[in-house]
Amino acid sequence: MAARPIIVPGAMPSRDRNGRVLPAKLRFYEQGTAFSVPGVIYTDSSLTVTHEFPILSDAAGRWPAMWADEDEVFDVAWSDQGTDRPLGQWTDLSPADSATLGSVELAQAAQEAAEDARDDAEGWALQAQAAAATVSGAPFQATSSSSLALTVGAKTINLNQTGKLFAGGQSVVIARAAPNASTQMVALIEDVGGTALDVTVGSVTGTPGTYSDWEISLTTAGGVQSLGGATGILSAAAARTAIDTYSTAEAKGLAIAFAVSL
Repeated sequence: MAARPIIVPGAMPSRDRNGRVLPAKLRFYEQGTAFSVPGVIYTDSSLTVTHEFPILSDAAGRWPAMWADEDEVFDVAWSDQGTDRPLGQWTDLSPADSATLGSVELAQAAQEAAEDARDDAEGWALQAQAAAATVSGAPFQATSSSSLALTVGAKTINLNQTGKLFAGGQSVVIARAAPNASTQMVALIEDVGGTALDVTVGSVTGTPGTYSDWEISLTTAGGVQSLGGATGILSAAAARTAIDTYSTAEAKGLAIAFAVSL
């Protein structure tokens, strides 16, 4: 007696007509009994442990190992696991020969690889959407009343708000509140501890002095080419101030359209 795995063409793995996961059942019957006398299917190649009747797939529509003697022939019924709705049936099904088994395994591997790739793509797309939704919003904007001199070098700035998403390695603009937003520092965040940012200021613009009306926002590396007479890296507040120097909606639209250079 030689054991061979059983392959049910079209049902392994179990999918609906749209290719979606379909948890299901397989019932094996002795050949020629009008689907009435259950057949014996084994969980192992030694044909010692029998499967329950019916055999259930997992939540992803994948089946456990199924073995039978190579001389056995079965009639098989396939049904939905939730409602037991009939999905298909086969008659005179024998355990798979090597060629059939190999082709089915290749097909299953290709389908699983495609599903993994799709899941990875969907995961990255969701991450990208989340990043796009937050990168210019409140999680990366804050104010501070820390007394800071407009100079380059290491500084610690304490945020007035909690729950921000600043992190080491980000580039930020530390600018005075409007209407003085052109006075600003561009800095690299070295470390974050609670509401305290340890930064290294690399460049400054504006009127020298010590101030405590700061607005902090995430920035890109390139800055702007021209916006209301301002150039370089601007904070959100500075950009708003520059845009407001234009008096018409058309001019504002042009200013915004040509502002960002990544």
